[in-house]
Amino acid sequence: MSSVLDSVTTEILWNRLISIADEQAKALFRGSFSTAVGESEDFASTVHDARGRMIAQSVSTGTISMLTGLTKSIRAFACKFEGNLASGDAIICNDPWMFSGHKYDVTVANPIFRGEQLIAWAVTCLHVADIGGIGFSANAHNTYEEGLHLPPIKLYKSGEANEELFELIARNVRMPRQVLGDFQAQMAANEVGGVKLLELMDDYGLTDLETLSETIIVRSEQALRAAIRELPDGKYPHSVQMDGKDDALTIAATITIQGDEIEVDFAGSSPQVDYGINGVLNVTFGWTAHAIKSALVPNVPNNDGFFRPIRVTAPEGCLANARFPAPTAARHVLYMYLSGAVFGALSKVVPQRVIADSGIISIPSIQGVNQQGQEFAYWFLMNNGMGATASQDGYSGTSCPASVPNPSVEIVENVSPIFFERLEFVTDSGGPGTLRGGLAQDVSFRVRTQEPVLLSCMFERIHSPAHGYLGGWDGKVGYATM
Repeated sequence: MSSVLDSVTTEILWNRLISIADEQAKALFRGSFSTAVGESEDFASTVHDARGRMIAQSVSTGTISMLTGLTKSIRAFACKFEGNLASGDAIICNDPWMFSGHKYDVTVANPIFRGEQLIAWAVTCLHVADIGGIGFSANAHNTYEEGLHLPPIKLYKSGEANEELFELIARNVRMPRQVLGDFQAQMAANEVGGVKLLELMDDYGLTDLETLSETIIVRSEQALRAAIRELPDGKYPHSVQMDGKDDALTIAATITIQGDEIEVDFAGSSPQVDYGINGVLNVTFGWTAHAIKSALVPNVPNNDGFFRPIRVTAPEGCLANARFPAPTAARHVLYMYLSGAVFGALSKVVPQRVIADSGIISIPSIQGVNQQGQEFAYWFLMNNGMGATASQDGYSGTSCPASVPNPSVEIVENVSPIFFERLEFVTDSGGPGTLRGGLAQDVSFRVRTQEPVLLSCMFERIHSPAHGYLGGWDGKVGYATM
């Protein structure tokens, strides 16, 4: 094949790569052991070139926090293990500062070989049921309390499981069957991706993926740069308020557009706090880039090239760039506000292309002993209303800008001691306007056990409503009762 790919060939191969990432994702979805993956689809699936640059992601599912973390960090894997990789290896890691901001998201990356040549990486990341520590909550005061920290380390070596590592993990989590089962599912999904990549190369006579990777990356970069050039140069600030714990907190974002580049600075945001809603810069970048992509080039698939014209800065030690060893387990609470701050700034440039403030994902996390005397730890998502756009109403009970659906009530009741007494939309909870915001959910549940349970409520927007744009009104605030 020519060293320069024409547009038609590039499009065919590009779509084939995306379908491989999708097939990889479906294998993980079907093989997973936890409802976080099999119901709420809280995972990501990507394909990277030999240098670790992301060239394709699953479009059917994938959370923003994970995807951008994978984009930036698999390159570090490629450098760290250069010359020390073999077919059948798999690297595991859950470092919050390397990947998606908290220890519950665990990445497994498989190097893919064609003969003796490393040609790609097949990668998945998922939210595990448990990672030890005090459990999934915002109550930790530092990252050491939040569970097991896995640096980049081989989970498999030449196809053989690292039994010592498996045993170490099993001894540190509450539900080892689910956790280790999900790791096995990741390994299997990545192997599916690897097989399909090799088939692609055979079908088109490719000796490597470097030319295709470079073509995809450059074209994506050019598409975003062209979109940025259409915007007026200038600075566009916006800030939002979040409830916090004892006092309200501020997320401030200033967008600077200059030529074909865009910078977002979170200076002015509140300092990091001693409970787990802090964010890391890696994922702050992800939510920022997602808002920019949604407004400017929604049809360009994510890959390494798309992120090149974007620069994100934040003072070290603020909520958007927490300093180690800050607690980060409930960082999902923060990132919704980050998107709101960026969309708010963009509304001053492209008001017809942004999404008004959305409701926050509410997550109750429950730990205890069930009626069979077995220890359990379980959490589930309660999605609230999506903000309206300039052309349509916001969706009700829909996670935005994340993409994790509500789990099935019947599934949750089947795999946990939780019993739902009510789940319904809250009338008129979306902000009214020519186009209204989506409705929030009213959820009532109890735990089927005679033993005491620990409930951690990772909620927000109890005091700070979702704001409307272009004259639309605010949504209703939430509440929690026992």
